[in-house]
Amino acid sequence: MHFFLFALSILLCWFPVGASAASLDEIRARGVLRVGMSGDYAPFCVCTEWPHDCSGFEVEMARRLAADLAVRLDLVRFHWSELKAAALADKFDLAMSGVTMRPDRLLWGTFARPYAVSGAVVLVADTSRFPSVASVDRAGVRLAVNAGGHLEQVARTRFPTATILTTPKNMELPALVEQHQADALLTDSFEAPQFLAHHSRLSALPAFGRDRKAYLLRRSDGPWREWLDRWLADRERDGFLPGLRQRWLGEKPTQPLSPLSTVFAFLDLRLALMPAVADYKQRHNLPVEDLRQEGVVIAHATSLARAKGADAETTRALFRQQIDAAKQVQEAMLKNPHRIPAWAQGLDLATDLRPALSEIGDRMIELFVPHPSPAVDQATVLRAADEEITTEGIDSSERRRLGEAVWQALSKPRPK
Repeated sequence: MHFFLFALSILLCWFPVGASAASLDEIRARGVLRVGMSGDYAPFCVCTEWPHDCSGFEVEMARRLAADLAVRLDLVRFHWSELKAAALADKFDLAMSGVTMRPDRLLWGTFARPYAVSGAVVLVADTSRFPSVASVDRAGVRLAVNAGGHLEQVARTRFPTATILTTPKNMELPALVEQHQADALLTDSFEAPQFLAHHSRLSALPAFGRDRKAYLLRRSDGPWREWLDRWLADRERDGFLPGLRQRWLGEKPTQPLSPLSTVFAFLDLRLALMPAVADYKQRHNLPVEDLRQEGVVIAHATSLARAKGADAETTRALFRQQIDAAKQVQEAMLKNPHRIPAWAQGLDLATDLRPALSEIGDRMIELFVPHPSPAVDQATVLRAADEEITTEGIDSSERRRLGEAVWQALSKPRPK
């Protein structure tokens, strides 16, 4: 609890009271908050009659957000395959629909701090045929998944041998298995209990992966996202968010999401962009190591740390460790180029990737601005590093070194 208060205080001082943005001013001026939701993803948002009969975690969050802004709430429906297009077309002010933090979405969007963590879950009707997750990845197995969402990407990456069946009707996935049109379906640890409660013939295989849920905005809406981050921190502190997680997501009462999840979410997300960097270097016959660019990144991080009041030396060490980990990911991808995901292929390093890398790096530095607090528990930080850093290609020793660098940055006392 001491560490939670410490890190929460960091986040609160990160976003000062009264922070404003053109987007926020526009929302208040029009008197309407437009929130994008899919309407078919339990327990986040399910609508029996759009948009008048909608319920779920995100619906209650959106109502509270609109009330705190003193504006009317307008739910805007989107299909997952059209999320990017809808956001860039300014169809809504933010997407609140159990959106997963993904590196490819950083190429055009920006995420608020995460508020929940899930895992992917395979549901089957015949556990004797499918006793494990690995048994699903076989030729001839038909795996159904919601079209255009994060889990379609997971399905194509994790089950390359199976036949992937996509459908825009997410709520009908269980019926496809029960009617033998599919052999299994892919959902997540939040939605799986909803499906199992209404389809007793289905069984869940062990969850895998670590997916963080966060609100998604356009990259140009950075100041509006900063205000939203502060609002989320306040809702953690006053118990509203923990209460909703207990009611809708089945979590323990009044349990806040560890602020370490925010730290490592951004770190892991930055590393998850490295397959795209590796692809670019492979296409242009460039070495993994780029000492000049590494020097630029470290110099920028150190300078920004000094400007923000963070400790320059621990920031330098953290970014040095991040660079080492990033090179480890790139080298792993180049040894097995078939592991480079489709989204990461053909991007430009300067125009597509470095802006996203820079934004994530800058936001991490803000998390390490010194603040009076009890000492950070090293064991907790190292344990979080082992659990939270999930990018493929990072070994356990590298995760520990990253954890140690984070601990040093968090535990650095305020200069007297």
